[in-house]
Amino acid sequence: ENDFPTAFKNFRTSLSLPIYPGLTDREVERVIEAVKDIGSNYYQRRNYGA
Repeated sequence: ENDFPTAFKNFRTSLSLPIYPGLTDREVERVIEAVKDIGSNYYQRRNYGA
């Protein structure tokens, strides 16, 4: 963390999504729901301090 502060900051603020040709429709829906949940939780914490 202290040795590579820029890399650590990028790690803390990045999101890696599974994207590949073999991804099934069900897996795509699961990823979409997970991203929506993350966004909703972030919005609530940011705006309501939850």
